Amino acid sequence: MSEQTQELTTVLQDIVISDSVAVVTGGASGIGKGIVGALLRHGAKVVIADIEQSAIDETVAEMSAHGDVTGIRTDITDEASVKALADAVYERHGKVNLLYNNAGVTSGGGGKPWQQEPNDWRWCFGVNVFGTAICTSEFVPRMIEGGHPGQVVNTSSGDGGFAPVPTASVYAASKAAVSCFTEALHHNLESEGTQLRASVFYPAGGLQRTGLFTAQRNRPEHLQRVGEGTGRKSMSFDEMKALLERSGRDVKEADLDAQGDMVVNNTVARTYIITNDLRDTVDLLHRRADAIGRLEVPPHHGMPKRTGGRAGLPGVGEPGRDARQPQIGHLRAGVVALPLENREGQQLEHSVDLVRRVDPTPEFSRVEIDPEAGEGAVVVLDERAERVDAVGIEAAAEQVT
Repeated sequence: MSEQTQELTTVLQDIVISDSVAVVTGGASGIGKGIVGALLRHGAKVVIADIEQSAIDETVAEMSAHGDVTGIRTDITDEASVKALADAVYERHGKVNLLYNNAGVTSGGGGKPWQQEPNDWRWCFGVNVFGTAICTSEFVPRMIEGGHPGQVVNTSSGDGGFAPVPTASVYAASKAAVSCFTEALHHNLESEGTQLRASVFYPAGGLQRTGLFTAQRNRPEHLQRVGEGTGRKSMSFDEMKALLERSGRDVKEADLDAQGDMVVNNTVARTYIITNDLRDTVDLLHRRADAIGRLEVPPHHGMPKRTGGRAGLPGVGEPGRDARQPQIGHLRAGVVALPLENREGQQLEHSVDLVRRVDPTPEFSRVEIDPEAGEGAVVVLDERAERVDAVGIEAAAEQVT
């Protein structure tokens, strides 16, 4: 058997948290602290890497009763600092199983893309992207050489990882880079026959009480803004929460301990995408894919759905085209997979369950026979009873088969 064949047939060992050593960057507060607590509850040995020594000291003192936890002040944007971290961890523990690249910052208040200064890019990308890359380059080769089962978990964000918030363009771009990098990392770890895999973590489940809101406190002097800025300032978590509540929003605060447990459980399971409920995100991703297929600008977070149709129907893509003509090429597979036996004009409410097994977040709530669409044709309606798509049943069946 060739070496290449042996690599391809490598049996992936289970991750045993109670026998694992974990490094968590940005682990002294917020999301990272929630992960640290969960790791300790599951019996792992944990090393916190953070830029703030006072926060490290407080968290280590708080968490020490729950397990083996130490902290090392680390600047993840500096190669020498990260190397010193890795050297210290390997000297103390002899291995690393789990690397959580979690530390992150904003660009400093957001704003219009052309208002962001080069230093905003340097600061945000330096931590979010270069920091992740430097830690990966320093730890992963040692982890591979050690041969122990493990996982690299990179914290991204739905803002950029799935779709941008236009007023946070630099931050979103940095998190899009993290998501793309993590996917490439995973494929390479797998193809090289290692005992490691990668995951990308998207915090969700409510407003996150994290130091990200005030990350500017750690911004180096040489990366401070030199111009007029964007006209927006950073807000603390409490300021942001109060602002949202004053606007009438029902603000849910994420349970960071429960989120930490969710992250650790999915790390053990080697789940690639680690997050909470994805229903709204899946719907947005479908709409983004549809727009890309039409060579249009994809919708972003918070952008309302377009009404009046989907690709190939009046209101979207091709104005004036008859919505009653079959548009098979633009339909999702789940939409056209409708039963053929109901052709008498009655509602096909039960068809929705069939479709949802294919697409768990459809943009419609019921399926009906459309008497105006011709014999044996169906129309898909959204929750406002507005037309989404119409297609002939026989044509649909032929397309599916």
